[in-house]
Amino acid sequence: MPRYSVPFHQTSGIEWVSALSLSANRRNNVDELLLSNPSFTIDVGPAIFPLPGQIGKCPMAKILIADDDALIGEVVSHILEERGHDVAVVDNGTKALEMIRLERPDIIILDNLMPGLRGIEVFTKLQNRATTAAIPVIMLTAQTGRNHMVEAYDAGVTDYMTKPFEPECLVERISDMVDKVDSNSLLTDQLL
Repeated sequence: MPRYSVPFHQTSGIEWVSALSLSANRRNNVDELLLSNPSFTIDVGPAIFPLPGQIGKCPMAKILIADDDALIGEVVSHILEERGHDVAVVDNGTKALEMIRLERPDIIILDNLMPGLRGIEVFTKLQNRATTAAIPVIMLTAQTGRNHMVEAYDAGVTDYMTKPFEPECLVERISDMVDKVDSNSLLTDQLL
């Protein structure tokens, strides 16, 4: 596997560093080096781990869930947080757009049937902004009709799932998206 250099950086108050695989002994040495010299660049690979004191606080991805069904939001949030993701939940499309503007998520899960702006309307607004057009979006909705699915895919959503849904299927799809986002970021970093 190719290796590349990644500088230590700080995001949202949580210290992060990328690493392929380090033994605990090597990891302690790397942690000490990074803590003593934050501008140090180290030859590492693509997996992510937190620095000392941050174990369990380094999310795999920032995910926004926009669903007016509080139970769905709570269940999906719990499932994703158990797998290490940083999750925020809002109950309508307007709040989703505001949250996205304030803190750009890595992945968005949108219900289509919400008060105010429908999920597809939120998605269309995201597509019209250069800063949000590339964010992967899963439409998670009770709309099971083929015409709703075609409308969503024609608009450009990344994935479409209907309720009720299998939680593990959602987790797998998000994992695939995280892998693609990470791969695209790595490729961009290597090209620059």
